[in-house]
Amino acid sequence: MKFFQQKTFHNPSWSPDQQWIVFGRAVKSSGENWGSGIWHIFKVRRDGSGLVDLSLTGGHADRAEYKPSFSPDGKYIVFGSIHEAKNPRESHNAIFKMDTNGGSLKRLTNPPYTGMFPVWLPSGN
Repeated sequence: MKFFQQKTFHNPSWSPDQQWIVFGRAVKSSGENWGSGIWHIFKVRRDGSGLVDLSLTGGHADRAEYKPSFSPDGKYIVFGSIHEAKNPRESHNAIFKMDTNGGSLKRLTNPPYTGMFPVWLPSGN
C-alpha cells in the first residue's frame, strides 16, 4: 500500500465485477504531448494488490492517457489520449479502447472528430 500513499491518482473507475479499479496518473509532467506530459492508465485489485501499468504493458506509454472506464461486460477499457508524434500525421487527440491487459489498442475517433472524456453506457442505451 506504500505506492498509494505517495502518488496522486485521477478519475478512478470500477470494473463491472467490482474486482478492479482503473485510474490515470501522471508519470512525467514535462512538455511532451503539447504540454500535457505523459499520463499512464493503471489497474489495481480492489485490495490494492496487483498493480499494472496498462500503458506500459500495452506499448503506448508515450502518450497522455486520461479518464479510463470499463465496458459494461468488463472486456475493454475506453480512454482519451493526446499524443504529439514526430510525424504530425501520427499525432492525435482521440478516444481509444484497449483490452483489460493494455493490448488490442483501437482508435475510435478520427479527424475531424476528437475526444478526451469517454464513458461507457450500459447496453441498450
